[in-house]
Amino acid sequence: MLFYLDIVHGGLNSHILLLYVREGYREKGIGRALLNEAVKHAVERRVVEMHADTIFEDAAKFYRKQGFRDGGVMLELSLNSLQK
Repeated sequence: MLFYLDIVHGGLNSHILLLYVREGYREKGIGRALLNEAVKHAVERRVVEMHADTIFEDAAKFYRKQGFRDGGVMLELSLNSLQK
């Protein structure tokens, strides 16, 4: 989880960079427990918003089930071809 200053909301935000539960261990509450700990930590740091993005529909369903709402569009630009 990454914390950063949100100049729009005037407070700290957090972004879940990676939350992965290995296949075979899913549907056992592990992801929910990890996310709950992340939320708890964010609340302790007085985070205004928590963000998560994914390209996987199962992960998006998981986050929505935990109360996350679609909040916009995540766009990406690969810079690999511009590297020298």
